[in-house]
Amino acid sequence: MGGWASAEEPYEVVIRLEGAHWIQAMEEARPDFPGFNLEKKGCHAIVRFRANQPIGLMRWILQLGPCAEVLEPESLREAVREDVEALRRLY
Repeated sequence: MGGWASAEEPYEVVIRLEGAHWIQAMEEARPDFPGFNLEKKGCHAIVRFRANQPIGLMRWILQLGPCAEVLEPESLREAVREDVEALRRLY
């Protein structure tokens, strides 16, 4: 699929993840993202890692559907919101 690496400086991504199945899947088969960390907090988890290219990252986030909320960075949160809005207009 591509779109995972660029010459840009990496930034921290923070995602609030819900859904026991997604949390368990990421515990059992951790994504190979730099600095990946999953911290359980009751019925959700906070996922942190470093990235430098939003295109592949957005595909990965969108596959999680409404179980994932991008908390940081704001620019990625806005890009995901725009994609979700474009999808909403289609359907």
